[in-house]
Amino acid sequence: MSTYNEMKKKAESDQDRIELRSEKVRNMIGEMPSFLIRWGNTILVVIFVLLALIAWFALYLGGWN
Repeated sequence: MSTYNEMKKKAESDQDRIELRSEKVRNMIGEMPSFLIRWGNTILVVIFVLLALIAWFALYLGGWN
């Protein structure tokens, strides 16, 4: 069985690691995302809409009977 002191040291060690990670996370959050990350979803939606429009026009014009 673990003693109180061992458990306390482990808890303090875990707390130190959490604080270290949170500092790294804060640094990552503070950075501006790259162009592809910022506009990637928008570009994918535009491509999907264009493909859907092309497919609709092809069916509308009688391309696939």
